[in-house]
Amino acid sequence: MLRGRNLLKIIDNSNLVKNVNELTMKKTPLALLFLLSFIGFNTSMLAQHVHEVPDTVKQHFVEKHAAATDIQWQVDEVSNATVHFDVFVVEYTENDIDITKFFDLKEKLLETRTKIKRSNLESEVNDSLEVHYPGLRIFTIEKIEKSEEKPFYQMMIKHKEANYFLKVNLKGIILIARKD
Repeated sequence: MLRGRNLLKIIDNSNLVKNVNELTMKKTPLALLFLLSFIGFNTSMLAQHVHEVPDTVKQHFVEKHAAATDIQWQVDEVSNATVHFDVFVVEYTENDIDITKFFDLKEKLLETRTKIKRSNLESEVNDSLEVHYPGLRIFTIEKIEKSEEKPFYQMMIKHKEANYFLKVNLKGIILIARKD
């Protein structure tokens, strides 16, 4: 199933846009109507909504994560300007670690968020944090693993009376630092 960015890539990369652009030179209203109906048709096909997580999804999860406890499921809606779709979200504890996973409707794993302690960070990450934010206080750290990106840490810190959101790769390079 196509998702937000993939749909936009298909539309942008297709000859449809080129052909519609050629048509717009001659018949703008007709071409515009055609393009809008094409986009509307495709996004309406993608807009699948469910209200609860199917038992089969839950069973597949339990089979793979027998040690999981405190399992909580929900359905969340993801949307942007062009598409809306639902994802299954499971929050659970495994070996005293809090984990959240996001799945699409076909049970494909989209993202894993694992809460971790500072003592479990790689030494390069700790060293980098101390160089850039000496004396910092860390509120939360999550290791984020997405199917299309390299893993990274997302954290909220306090440094010199200001709060910061950080995105740091596993080698300690600060990718995003935003003062909140």
